[in-house]
Amino acid sequence: MNKSAIITGASRGIGCACAHTFAKAGYNLSLCCLNNIDSLNKMASDLSEKYNIKILTFQGDAGDYNFANNMVQKTLDTFGNIDILINNAGMSHIGLLQDMTPLEWDKIISTNLTSVFNFCKNTIHGLTTTGKNY
Repeated sequence: MNKSAIITGASRGIGCACAHTFAKAGYNLSLCCLNNIDSLNKMASDLSEKYNIKILTFQGDAGDYNFANNMVQKTLDTFGNIDILINNAGMSHIGLLQDMTPLEWDKIISTNLTSVFNFCKNTIHGLTTTGKNY
């Protein structure tokens, strides 16, 4: 099987669980995180060895269009296709809205919403559906 998946926010929580699930199913993975690159690289190494799959890891801001474009392009260059995209990157603000700064608001919107646009827009050309690229 030559299937691949991109998972954003993959270093912990739901993203990490998704990485384990798709690795077990034999998917090559392209994973990213913002801060926990050591944990992500360790998990990638363990999964690659255990399931004999290829894994790319990236550290960067999923809300940055250029980062998303670069990650998708390197994934396509390496695996030739993308079958699954899991937009999992996300963050929250603990506290009251009245205490949130405009910069904090922008970061939440960028991570939780703009990242979805970035990865969907950049991935759509490389997605494989019933053998056709769209």
